[in-house]
Amino acid sequence: MYFSYYTRFFNPVKPSRYLTRNVKIPKELYHEDFMDNGWVASTLIPENQKKAHKSSKESFNKNLVSAELLQQLLARIRKWDESGISVFVFRPPTTIELREMEDKLSHFDEQLLIDGVNKSGGTYIKAELRKYHSYDGSHLSIESAIAFSEFLAEQINRTGF
Repeated sequence: MYFSYYTRFFNPVKPSRYLTRNVKIPKELYHEDFMDNGWVASTLIPENQKKAHKSSKESFNKNLVSAELLQQLLARIRKWDESGISVFVFRPPTTIELREMEDKLSHFDEQLLIDGVNKSGGTYIKAELRKYHSYDGSHLSIESAIAFSEFLAEQINRTGF
């Protein structure tokens, strides 16, 4: 009489019953591929260039540009340059929208940084944002990350480093 309870597991069942039961289909898929050299190639499907906006907005509001810290950075660049250390400064590419948000909310003045770095003996490397693609507003696509790395290497090599 109770034996059928224990044999239910073996009863024929349509596979569709298990495919639709308690299955949550993710809205996005994020994949990371860790390389031996430390680089992480990552992708997001589907892309969402506004994904980083909320967290970035909070960060920019909490971390305003400090004139004092900028002067300390420029003084350190001067000391490194005087010691024979080459200093290269760049701003990682992102979306134009996120860049504008950062400038406005954190009061960042890129031209002030460029002038200060160059006067202090460093080299500021400026990248054209439109050449690189971000899949989430913060991280570059694999192809753009490779292209940006090559761009940085070319710029550094031009200085005779």
